[in-house]
Amino acid sequence: MDKLLQWTTKISNGEDVDMTSLTYEQQIMLKQLLLKDQNSHTYDEPTLMKLNMKIMAITLQKGVASDEEFQNRIQASENFLFLIENIDNSSVLAYMKLIDEILAILKNSETEILNGNYEFMANILEIVGSSCQNNEPLQNDFLKFVTIDEQDKQVNVLDLIVQLVMKLLGNINDNSDIVEMLISKAFYALSNLVRHHSTWSKFFFENENSLSMVQSTFSLSNTLSSGVKLKLVSLLQSLLTTSSSNDVTCLKFWKSLNFIESISSFIEFSERNNKIYLIDNSILIISKLMDNKLVNTLSTETKENLIQRLEALKKDSGVWERLNQDDYSYLYKSLV
Repeated sequence: MDKLLQWTTKISNGEDVDMTSLTYEQQIMLKQLLLKDQNSHTYDEPTLMKLNMKIMAITLQKGVASDEEFQNRIQASENFLFLIENIDNSSVLAYMKLIDEILAILKNSETEILNGNYEFMANILEIVGSSCQNNEPLQNDFLKFVTIDEQDKQVNVLDLIVQLVMKLLGNINDNSDIVEMLISKAFYALSNLVRHHSTWSKFFFENENSLSMVQSTFSLSNTLSSGVKLKLVSLLQSLLTTSSSNDVTCLKFWKSLNFIESISSFIEFSERNNKIYLIDNSILIISKLMDNKLVNTLSTETKENLIQRLEALKKDSGVWERLNQDDYSYLYKSLV
């Protein structure tokens, strides 16, 4: 304890400390020191971010690590999430070289999940999404960082998250609740990464796995929860913020799938579609795809199917009263 107190005193006095000299025992003791409300008079927030990242960067193996070791990493990731709610903190992630650490964890995501580190990985994905939300400077900073995949190809944070989702979709029947939670967090991260950012959107459209990821999610939609589908629609809406029919790559993406038909299946209220926001957002995105000429002319059959779905909503008073009726009316009038 005396050694740890000496170490913390040095940090509080602004002295440099070699973090690589930390033993795991010291990391456990740090668990009680890393919470902001307990240390506001001792540590500045960038220091807290570094300390938490030091613990997060340790990979734990299932069956080898103790429950306490697992909880230390989860606690550190939750602390980190709390700290980056302050945009000043999230904006210095690149300066403090913490984006490199985030990429290293995402690169190792398959091992993390195999080791049962689900909650921890969910928090890592949320860290990406929350830090990039309405934060263009950080979106730009993430562009500067890449790592190397197994084929010695440079990959960025978007590539790593898309790759993770593809693996998760392939294991949707194993621990489905956990897998769906991770997919939702991944879509949240992607949404905030690409929203209003033309370069990240371009990377998404050009990624060879992006279309497969969206297509696979739609193909599984009958078994997926409303929450996952809502996050998917939110991702598509984010991509629309930079989409143009004059962009060949963008147009190829939108016209590669029958998006209208796929999204139309979300326009119903049922056990698997029980979120009003999912229905509202699905109605809105269909209108935008049509208005922006990002989809082919609708067939008579597709139009009739959409109209039937919209009319069914209006017949259910409990649903109708909660819908955004302006968006509903706009789409309905454009179809009839």
